[in-house]
Amino acid sequence: MTIKLIEAASTTSASYPYEVPTGKYSLIKSLVICNLSGTENSTVSVHLGGTYLVYSYALKGGDSLIIEDLELFLLAGERILIQHNGVTSFRISVTVEEKDYDASNFPYKKVNGLATGGSPFVIQDDGSDWIIKAMYIINPNPTDLLFAFYGQFVLINNKKLGPSKSLIIPKSNIMMTKGRTYTFSGNKNCYIGLILEKVVQ
Repeated sequence: MTIKLIEAASTTSASYPYEVPTGKYSLIKSLVICNLSGTENSTVSVHLGGTYLVYSYALKGGDSLIIEDLELFLLAGERILIQHNGVTSFRISVTVEEKDYDASNFPYKKVNGLATGGSPFVIQDDGSDWIIKAMYIINPNPTDLLFAFYGQFVLINNKKLGPSKSLIIPKSNIMMTKGRTYTFSGNKNCYIGLILEKVVQ
């Protein structure tokens, strides 16, 4: 196990401050993005291993976006992508914990999906019990989102999420039992990401 602090300066519209090395997987412990401008407002998006974590988030001049306790993992070759509007300089700091990857004993799974206003995202039963370690929902729209997440029973019902906002629920510890499907829906396009840990009885 190795813990690393990745630091990068971004003055372009897209930066890749970190890529997981071969034979490893990484747990993202925290991510900090600072708008170095004292006056210029900007928007920033964070893409982690297949899904957005933050989409067009408004970051004022001199402010920082701090995300911690993610429980989010990346596999070898997956990268962190930071995008902003190209006007302002950003400072990016990411703390990662790298571990050796053993496919036969790897207990985690990622589920990334897109729900549209007319088509929900359905997580099919795969015959195993899972624990939701973390959940994140992203509203990429300039208007409010109403979304729901349910299995046999409703877990989240018609929750409102503001324009270009993310709801990050670390350490969710909600059990998804085998034999059921789970559905995520929204009244407009929206992203969902789940980090799952397999239950071994």
